[in-house]
Amino acid sequence: MTSRSLLRIANKVAAVSVKKITVIYILGLARSGTTYVSYELAGMLGCVSLGEIGKILETYDDPIEYQRYKDEKRICSCGRVPEECAFWGEILSPPNSKTHASYQDVLRKAAREFPDCAVFVDSSKTLPRLRKLQEAAASLRDELQVDIKVVHVVRHYFGVVRSYIKYRGRIRRSWILNNAFTYAFYWLAKNKEMETTINWMGIENVSVYYERCLFDGKKYYRRWLKELNLGEGQNSAIIHEASGNESFKSSYAADGEKRYDYRWFTELPSLFSFLFFLQFFYIRRIAAKWKN
Repeated sequence: MTSRSLLRIANKVAAVSVKKITVIYILGLARSGTTYVSYELAGMLGCVSLGEIGKILETYDDPIEYQRYKDEKRICSCGRVPEECAFWGEILSPPNSKTHASYQDVLRKAAREFPDCAVFVDSSKTLPRLRKLQEAAASLRDELQVDIKVVHVVRHYFGVVRSYIKYRGRIRRSWILNNAFTYAFYWLAKNKEMETTINWMGIENVSVYYERCLFDGKKYYRRWLKELNLGEGQNSAIIHEASGNESFKSSYAADGEKRYDYRWFTELPSLFSFLFFLQFFYIRRIAAKWKN
C-alpha cells in the first residue's frame, strides 16, 4: 500500500471522527422576543440553548460591563452565577485574568459537555457576533464541523418602538433620539440590513414573525423548522442563559407562561399611525409567507 493510499485512508478516518453540530443563531433587534423564541425553540427541538454567547463573552472581557453585571447580581438560568455554573464556570474568567474566553472555547465545551446533543441555540442577536461565530466555526473545521442556521426574529414595529421608548426613557435619553419616528425607521433599517447581510453571507436562514410564534405556537414553528431541515426532539431542553432579558428569564422559569404586552395600542402617539406604510413595505411580506 502506497503512502498516498495511507494518507487518503487517514483523511477519511479523520473526517468520520469529526463531530458535527448545528448552531441555530437567533438574529434580531433587542426587545424583539429573541429570548422567548430561543427558549421555545430549545423546548421543541429538545436541545441546548446557551443564550447570548457573544454578549456574555463581551461582558467578561470588559471591566466596566463586568462590574455592572456583578452589581446587578445577574445569574445564569440554571440559578447560579456564571463562575459556578456547570457549563460557563470552566470558560469564563474575570477581565483582569490572563485568559479570555472565545467562541471556539464555547463550541468545544458544548460539544464535549453534551456529546448526545447535535443542536445548540445561540441567541446573540447581532450581525457582528454572527460573524464571530462564523469565524470560530471556520477555525475549528478540523476538529468540529459546525453548521450555522439563522432564525431572524421580527417583532411588530409598534411593540418594539413602545418598548424602546419605555426602556431608554429610563436613562433619560434626549427626545430627539427617544421618539416613535426615530425608532420606527431604525427598526426598518436594521431589519433590512440583517436580512440582506445573512443572504449575502450565504447562511441558511429564515425570517419569522414574533407575534405568530407567540400566538400560533407549535404549528408555526414546525413550518419554518421544516424549511431549515430540523424536526422536533424527544429530549428535555437544557438552558444555560447567562445573559439576555433577566426579567423574562425569571418569569419564564417560574411559570413558563406566554405573555404579550398590548399597551402599545394605547400608549403610542396618534401621529404614529402615519407609519403604517412600514407594514406594507416590509413586515407584511414576512407574515404572508407563513399565512397558512
